Amino acid sequence: MTAARVLRQRLAAQHLSSRALASAAEVVSHLTCVQSQEPTVAPYSLGLRMRRASQQRVWDELSSGTFVRTHILRPTWHYVAADDLRWIQAATAPRVLQMMAGRYRQLEIDDALVSALEDVLLPLLAEAPLTRRQIAAEASARGLELPGERLGHSLMTLELRAVICSGPMAGTAHTYRIVDDDSPLPFSGDAALRELARRFYRGHGPASIGDFARWASLTKTQAAAATHDAGDALERIVVRRAELYVDPAYSPPLARRPRTMLLPLFDEALLTSPDLPFTQPESHPHADLRYPWTSYNPGAGIVLHRGANVGAWWREFPGDDTVRITLRLASGLSADDRPAIEQAAERYAAFLGRTLTAID
Repeated sequence: MTAARVLRQRLAAQHLSSRALASAAEVVSHLTCVQSQEPTVAPYSLGLRMRRASQQRVWDELSSGTFVRTHILRPTWHYVAADDLRWIQAATAPRVLQMMAGRYRQLEIDDALVSALEDVLLPLLAEAPLTRRQIAAEASARGLELPGERLGHSLMTLELRAVICSGPMAGTAHTYRIVDDDSPLPFSGDAALRELARRFYRGHGPASIGDFARWASLTKTQAAAATHDAGDALERIVVRRAELYVDPAYSPPLARRPRTMLLPLFDEALLTSPDLPFTQPESHPHADLRYPWTSYNPGAGIVLHRGANVGAWWREFPGDDTVRITLRLASGLSADDRPAIEQAAERYAAFLGRTLTAID
């Protein structure tokens, strides 16, 4: 298999070039976990893969609880199906917490502090979901001062322990609620890691063991063992001397020419396999950056055109119901390429429910 075919197959496996899925929840379930640290941009990663997509529809599904936004897999936000939350946390959170131990010492966060926050928080959340600002005020009123990162990281610990997760949206604000599911876990121990490996390669493959290890915060040894334990459920291929794995039972048709799209900066298609990224022309405006997120702008991403990374984009909101898209494209593109890119910008504006005022 060639590198070009690997990239095409990944786009199809992630439903960026194959048939759109029915709902945001179906997208999240298929990809298992979807990075969502930027709450105003992450919904579009779901919208690109679903039918009848709109930001409001994604928020409505999130508020319904079919999937949640929480810290899982890595010390950052992800969308995850409610049914998958607890078993994935049980399989991966211990190592994430181990990775965060040094930062917790710096912030003077220990089990006693987290337990104190839990004692304050659970009775309140039993009455209604709360935003972080409301939690800070309630904790302060009870003598528990948690400024800045101390509150955020303490809440993250409770998320990783599957005590709390996201609740319904409060306008555009994130809320927290109690995880009230106490049913038996469907997977545990080695079986959980094996299922996580199968799901990862199904939604992100072809991918390497290193990709899986980074994605799930596993050691290379753990990731390799889980991958090999999956047995015949996965197929091994070699590309440029790199071993990649894919679920042979899941093979949506490959598009001859993937559609043009504005990919958010932290989309799974960009983050998962940095060692085999999308090709880009030498005249790309960020040609000197190995990874696009090196130049961080939360409302930004790459322009994917004809299956290649041909430039960067970012957005601004000049008014309550408008959006302006700025493009920085490779100089080698022809005038014939521009209409497809502008149509991609229009689709993003329509997803937001805003009027596109300008494409600079």
